[in-house]
Amino acid sequence: MKTQVEQTGECEATLTVEAEAEVLEGAMKRAARKLAQRRGIPGFRKGKAPYAVVVAHLGQEAVFEEAVDLVGPEVYRKALDESGLDPARAGTLQDIVSHQPLVLKFTVPLVPEVVLGDYRQVRVPFEMPAVPDEEVERMMENLRQSQAILEPVTRPAEAGDVLAAKVRVQALDAEGKLSPLPAAKSGSAGGAGEELDLNEDLGGRFPGAGAALIGIAEGESREVDFTYPDSFPVSNLQAVRARLSLTALAVKARRVPEWSEDVVKAVSEYATVEELRSGVRAGLEARVKNDAEGAYATRVIDAMIQDGSVRYPAVILREEIDRQIESLRRSLEREGVSLETYLKGRTEGRPGLEKELEPKARERLRRGLYLAELAEKEHLEVPQEEVDQRVRTTLDSVQGKADPKQMEKMLRDPALHGMIYEDMLNDKVIERIIAIGKGEAPPLPAPEEPAPAVAETSPADAPASPGGTQ
Repeated sequence: MKTQVEQTGECEATLTVEAEAEVLEGAMKRAARKLAQRRGIPGFRKGKAPYAVVVAHLGQEAVFEEAVDLVGPEVYRKALDESGLDPARAGTLQDIVSHQPLVLKFTVPLVPEVVLGDYRQVRVPFEMPAVPDEEVERMMENLRQSQAILEPVTRPAEAGDVLAAKVRVQALDAEGKLSPLPAAKSGSAGGAGEELDLNEDLGGRFPGAGAALIGIAEGESREVDFTYPDSFPVSNLQAVRARLSLTALAVKARRVPEWSEDVVKAVSEYATVEELRSGVRAGLEARVKNDAEGAYATRVIDAMIQDGSVRYPAVILREEIDRQIESLRRSLEREGVSLETYLKGRTEGRPGLEKELEPKARERLRRGLYLAELAEKEHLEVPQEEVDQRVRTTLDSVQGKADPKQMEKMLRDPALHGMIYEDMLNDKVIERIIAIGKGEAPPLPAPEEPAPAVAETSPADAPASPGGTQ
């Protein structure tokens, strides 16, 4: 068998293989038997027709195509072993170059190539943001407001009040036509209705509609047109124009208590207002530190990758794009929309979506492959006992919500262990990257010395056994 290897793309090779004549000959006979078994030849029992009869009945080309299906994987595996290529995924038959002799051309996606560069010398300034006193007081006020008591009032509604109301929301097109709004909570048709915080966005549900309801009185009805912003968390409502129809059933004012030990104990585990304030500050500082270090790690990674390089085959990019589309599909289904319906609303359908997702997929691959190589270089791993403990802690948090047998099964689930291992390893990688950027990383362990060669000894040169006998 003759094999020729050619680099034809980024982490991709073409393998051109010429098989021996007897390989094709044997494959043709096997193919004829399979075809005769599957299709049947008039006048013969299934699989018993002679080779020449099968070829005459079905045609030389049909038998040849079946033979290539049979022998192609065998030829590919043997050629791969001889070539020394390191495939990342299964190869594909690209072309049948010749029938006689049989010459097949395969595309082989190769293992990604990652060059880390001098990443240990990367330094990025880091400054911990301070938590303003105003932010602490705002959080304190939110806690105090959470203990407010609602009291019905007979006056028109003011900002900060709560409206009990009958609510209906509909989509509004450019011609003023109303239609049902997908994935929106349409509200109650009667009874006590819904309670809405009278702020600008009505508690975040109807962005920008709150101001038009200031001054509404009990029993009064109003209609408000508004548009969901592009950042709205329900994706199929983004940029949708809508009409809110509302009838006020009652206006309620908030009576907010002053700080006291009872209020402190109601919102926390602290005893005094000052202890609560210190706890709030500590919590905010921890959150700010976490956010700052996350942003800092991103800057350090960007600087590291700039000095290195990441190359991968096209098939891996294809898989990443498919993963993103699958994630979108699950997200849409949670909102009651199918992927097919979503794609019909796009001008270019799935090809356009894939083109839109490609830059993000490339960036995710570049970072993921680089960080995986860095983790190996830094000898980062998570001990199994730490993974087991995290799994137990995770399952303990849902204890009582699942059947005990199901919990025991989950405790042994390798997929769950694998997912938690990846999360914990990622945390270690980010921690090490931050340390490198600050110049605080521990030194890498020295490479292991190769074991000294042991000279072979003949029986006559062998050391005496204990007791002096041999």
